[in-house]
Amino acid sequence: MADDAEHIACRSYTHARRHPNVIGVIGGWVLPWPITPTQLGVLLGSAMVLLATRSAWAVLPGGLGLFVMAGGPLGLAWAVRHLRIEGRSPMRMANGALSYLARPRRGTLRGRPYRPPGPSRQRARFFVVGGGR
Repeated sequence: MADDAEHIACRSYTHARRHPNVIGVIGGWVLPWPITPTQLGVLLGSAMVLLATRSAWAVLPGGLGLFVMAGGPLGLAWAVRHLRIEGRSPMRMANGALSYLARPRRGTLRGRPYRPPGPSRQRARFFVVGGGR
C-alpha cells in the first residue's frame, strides 16, 4: 500500500494532439498511404508547374524526363512531410505570415484599425488675473 502512494499514474496526450491531419481517401479512392493537405498541395502544384514547363525539360535523354515528371513531385511531397519552419508546419507558417501582412499598419485599438486623430483648430483665450499687490 505504501508503494502505491509513492507513484502517481499520469498520461500525456500531447503527441496525439500534435499528429498532423491526414487524408486517406479522396472521392472514394483509397490512397496507398496517408498524405497531409500540405503534401497534396505540393504534389499537385509541382506537377502542374512541370507540365507547364514541359518544353524545357522534356528534351532530356532516355527516361530522365519521366524520372523528372514522376520523381520531382513525389520527392518534394516527401520532403514537405517533415519540414518545420520555426517549429510549425508550412501551412501554419504561411497562415501566420499572411495574417501578419494583412494586419493594419498602425495596429489596432479595441479591435479596430487605429487611426490617429486629425488636426483640429484650437481656440485659445487668455485670462489675465490682476495681481493683488
